[in-house]
Amino acid sequence: MREANAGSSPSMTSILFHDRVLRYSFIQTDDFIWVKFFTNSPERAEVPALKVRAGTPLFKFFNDDAQRLVHASNE
Repeated sequence: MREANAGSSPSMTSILFHDRVLRYSFIQTDDFIWVKFFTNSPERAEVPALKVRAGTPLFKFFNDDAQRLVHASNE
């Protein structure tokens, strides 16, 4: 977190605690969401990430999902 926030004030990153099992992880900026999926099998595998551009329906889907997660973590 310190490295990700280096040189930024206020902090540009946050950690949220919640009771959900994530189906994917993500990093979100104003312009993109990087989505990293998980495998369903127990074996290790290289899993690709998707870079989704703002203004697209897929960005809206992930952004809306992230906002609902943030809202639920604050309850």
